[in-house]
Amino acid sequence: MPTVRRFTLRTRIALLVFASTGLALLCSSALLFLQLRQSHNYTLLERMRFAGTAYSQRIENVLKGGERDAETMALLLNSLGITDLILEGQNTQEGLPVDGQRRRDATAQIFLEFMAKHEHYTQLRLLSKDGNWQERVRVNREGSDLVIVPVEELQQKGSEPYVQPMNDGTSAQVYFSDLTRNREHGQTVGAPTIRVVAPLREQDGEIIGAIIINANAATLLASADLTVTPGFQVYAISDNLDYMAFGTGEDAPRFVFHQDTRWHAPPFANQLKQAEDQTFFDPQTGSLVYWSSALEQGDNIPFDISILAIADSNTVIVPGLTRLQGIAVISACLAVLSALGTYLLAAKFLSPLTRLNEEIQTRIDSFEPVTFETRHNDEVSDLANSFSQVVNTRIAEAARLDAIVKSAADGIIAIESDGTISEVNPAAEKLFGYTSDELVGKSVTILMPDREGLSHGEYVNRSLLSDTPKVMGRNRDIFGVCKDGRQIPLSISVTRAFYGNRVHFIGMIRDVSERKAAEAEVNELIAALQRSNEELDQFAYVASHDLKAPLRVINNAATWLAEDLAPHLTEDTQESLDLLRNRATRMERLLDDLLRHSRIGRDDGPAVIISGRDLREELEELLDVPDGIQVHFGKPFDDLELRRLPLQIILLNLISNAIRHHDKPTGEVWVDAEDRPQEIVFRVKDNGPGIPAEYHDKIFEIFQTLRPRDEIESSGMGLALVKKHATLANAKILVESDGTDGSTFTLHWPKQTAPQELVG
Repeated sequence: MPTVRRFTLRTRIALLVFASTGLALLCSSALLFLQLRQSHNYTLLERMRFAGTAYSQRIENVLKGGERDAETMALLLNSLGITDLILEGQNTQEGLPVDGQRRRDATAQIFLEFMAKHEHYTQLRLLSKDGNWQERVRVNREGSDLVIVPVEELQQKGSEPYVQPMNDGTSAQVYFSDLTRNREHGQTVGAPTIRVVAPLREQDGEIIGAIIINANAATLLASADLTVTPGFQVYAISDNLDYMAFGTGEDAPRFVFHQDTRWHAPPFANQLKQAEDQTFFDPQTGSLVYWSSALEQGDNIPFDISILAIADSNTVIVPGLTRLQGIAVISACLAVLSALGTYLLAAKFLSPLTRLNEEIQTRIDSFEPVTFETRHNDEVSDLANSFSQVVNTRIAEAARLDAIVKSAADGIIAIESDGTISEVNPAAEKLFGYTSDELVGKSVTILMPDREGLSHGEYVNRSLLSDTPKVMGRNRDIFGVCKDGRQIPLSISVTRAFYGNRVHFIGMIRDVSERKAAEAEVNELIAALQRSNEELDQFAYVASHDLKAPLRVINNAATWLAEDLAPHLTEDTQESLDLLRNRATRMERLLDDLLRHSRIGRDDGPAVIISGRDLREELEELLDVPDGIQVHFGKPFDDLELRRLPLQIILLNLISNAIRHHDKPTGEVWVDAEDRPQEIVFRVKDNGPGIPAEYHDKIFEIFQTLRPRDEIESSGMGLALVKKHATLANAKILVESDGTDGSTFTLHWPKQTAPQELVG
């Protein structure tokens, strides 16, 4: 069925140019839009900064006005001598009434006139420090009325936080209190309140009272008259996130106190940094945000107030979108014109590629190289020539891989993920007796015994999850079924591959019949060797028990004869009996050494790690050191961490051998150790007779001694035991001696020992 082409190459390139031109125009338009928007945002930001500065100044003026009002009231009361209310019974100004009630009335009248001019103040009070900050005069604003509080309702305010700076002496001027709700008689009532405190002093500077002005926070901030331009929102925010909102669509500015149940955080509360000017764009709402500190905390102001100005998305984005629409129309027209021009030129420029495509189509099903030539000298022609070279390279590579697969000695089978065979090589055809046509398209289970076919699907599902090659039958035999029904043992390695937009499994298959036969022969040899080992173990048991029993009888009988015939024995017969007992004892020791030698590597016991000091003490207890012989251990020996066995046996035999073969009444043996990165080197040195060079290898053989056994009691097995233990631990034992003056045995003991398996 012929392939249906939806677009010609010229059309596609024209569309590509149209898309690229449109993209270029879009990018340039977007850049222009961003520049216009940046200019718009800069202008908008400058407006916001100007407005924020103005708003900050207005709020600061309102708070500073409260500070000036408190100072003015304090100066006024001092100048009129009315502060004598604080010092009941004293009159320092001539002409003023002496009666305390009349002074209170005069002060209250001044308070009434003052608060009538300042509608945002809710209370004006005169406090005396004497009497736990007793209120002397107080005027309240109740709705639209001003009320003088009777004397019996005046309170003590010594426990209120806003008088503590005067008690502590930390305030020497007018100061503000924290923004809190008003408190009456210890109970929280009324609206959130800002208090201005003006200390009153005697001539010596001591604080005797205070003027306190309470202002409703909402009314005070609203008096700043923050006129907000449409499209903007302005928030005056304290450091406790109390805030006054302007321009939010409500009829009047709204004050929200952080302890109100209806309180919620102002916008962008988590992104704002106190006392630090910043501007940012919020992509979620499309708003431009400006944050500026209006009033910073100081010695006389315990709170911050900042200005948050927000320009909504319509103010920020809509002007730019209007410009962008015009730019987009112009860009679309330019892109269409570019595409039309490109389509007309594409046929001429693309003719080399068109001819190359036709040439490739004729060689899809063969390994013949593509022959392509063009007389044009342009980039498209160069591309066509380069592509033809790439195609020819890939054709040669495909031909090479095809030859490798077909000539491979191992069978190769490609399988689809559903288990269908898609390709086999000649070696696989020969192995199973099928032709390629007989296998391709069939399920791979045709080559498997019934029991293998049942588990094939599960194996494929596991392999789909891994790119690592899998070797089938690692712990069991895998068999394949030939065309004639024969089953042959196989070695199979399966790899997952992805080509042709789907998963395939590549199986490498080898007939292992010869290997299996060889393995069976090896297993038979191992079984025979195991039987031989069992026989050796049985012999060791007989040697240890059955052969030693007659020797003990001979030894006991000789002892009894010596005791019974002691009065009748001559010197010669006594010597003969002693010789008989000596030979029986030697034979018993020889059998013990043979048994130990045969069991080396079979039962070394648990791996017990001890210190070099403990091993040295154990060796000193086990050694039979005669008088005149001294054994010295080097200090590094004590600092080691060692496995007790077989090192205890090796060192005990080396030291005992040096003592036993010493030819002088006095002598010395030195035991040293050197801790190296990969090994520990032990040296056992003596000043005895030495070992001639021709015997350096022979001394490690069993039953070998350099002196007759009548001169020295030895089985000749000590160094043979040392050699066998060292060999099994991958250690190395060396001897150094000139045959006249002492010997040195050096043991190179690996720190990470990997004992060899004892066989035979």
